[in-house]
Amino acid sequence: MKLRLPSLSLQVFLALVAGILIGWLCPGAGSRLGVLSVLFLRMILVIVGPLVFCTLVVGIADLERDTSFGRIVVRTAFYFLLLTGLALLLGFAVALIIRPGVGMLASEGKQGIQILQPPGQESFFIRLVPTSFFDAMVRGDVLQIVVCAVFLAVALRGVGSQGEPVLAFCRGLTALMFRVTGYIMAVAPLGVLGAAASVIGQHGVGVLANYGKLVLAVGAGLLMLLLIVFPALAMIHGVHPILLLRSVKEALIIAFGTASSSAALPEAMSSLERVGLPRRTVSFVLSTGLTFNLAGTTLFMGVAALFIAQAYQIRLSPGLLLQLFFTIFALSRGTPTVPRGSLVFIAASLESLGAPREIVAGGVGLLLGIDPLLDMARAATNVAGNCLVVALVAPRTNIGSPREGISTA
Repeated sequence: MKLRLPSLSLQVFLALVAGILIGWLCPGAGSRLGVLSVLFLRMILVIVGPLVFCTLVVGIADLERDTSFGRIVVRTAFYFLLLTGLALLLGFAVALIIRPGVGMLASEGKQGIQILQPPGQESFFIRLVPTSFFDAMVRGDVLQIVVCAVFLAVALRGVGSQGEPVLAFCRGLTALMFRVTGYIMAVAPLGVLGAAASVIGQHGVGVLANYGKLVLAVGAGLLMLLLIVFPALAMIHGVHPILLLRSVKEALIIAFGTASSSAALPEAMSSLERVGLPRRTVSFVLSTGLTFNLAGTTLFMGVAALFIAQAYQIRLSPGLLLQLFFTIFALSRGTPTVPRGSLVFIAASLESLGAPREIVAGGVGLLLGIDPLLDMARAATNVAGNCLVVALVAPRTNIGSPREGISTA
């Protein structure tokens, strides 16, 4: 009989519990295990540059080729950007109000572990353009990598079929990076064990109260997104939010139960087609939304980044806070769909501001332990947002009465 390992989420949870016990019972040994989280993060940072670059190139180039800049793609892109922007803004707001990371790692009498300074004297707009593509890759400057990816994607569209070999290479490298990310995430329990043991060993079990605040912040943000933002947008555009929810409730349940937006895709497509929405619109919006419109994940990334900054007493000036916002906003276009994949880009966002890798490693380790509990709600929110965009961009035809369809127009 073949022995089956528990799921990765269960492994991460067990590693978190073990790390807490080690840090509590053997503080000295627990503190020394922090090296595991540092090694884990370094493995992640190795793939950040290629992953960001290739996912954005492939996503933008394919989006343009499939739609020829038609009316549907313009409206879809607008609502994708609007929803994720609102989600990230909401995430920042709840994190700044609830402040889940404040006091987590601060010991009495200490002034702070690290104060983040501006990474350079150059203006933000000058720093957007790299002096060399390879220099941006080596330094891991995510914003510059994003700029390079956008330029290449637009150029690939311009050269047409001649650029197909380059696009095929980027597709292959993207698949490879996703597979490598999966391999790295397989050792995530070790990173969690090291991070939890180190933090508890150095600062005590009182830090666990901050996890409750983090869950509260993310949960409050997601609920406001689902109960206020989404219904408001729906009603403004003549879509009945309750009827839309009833139409896709099975897809939302699947996404929540599996913690996967992809798993709910077939059911979401068939549900929206049954209420009269055009198949081509449904297919295009939901497929591209898996990469370009992860509203729930984007909200979590905003809360999580500020959670780490607050926990390590990183002082973000308004300028750096704005830069962090736009960095996460840009990276949310290509968030990996593998489990814990969003943590890769959270780490990249903080490091792009100049945060030391040791701090980023510890912060990501803290998030790894609690992330599985928040993943299900994020996935359901992602699917709800994509289904809403389908209804918003679909041709304003008479789909039926409110009892049969989702349009009240």
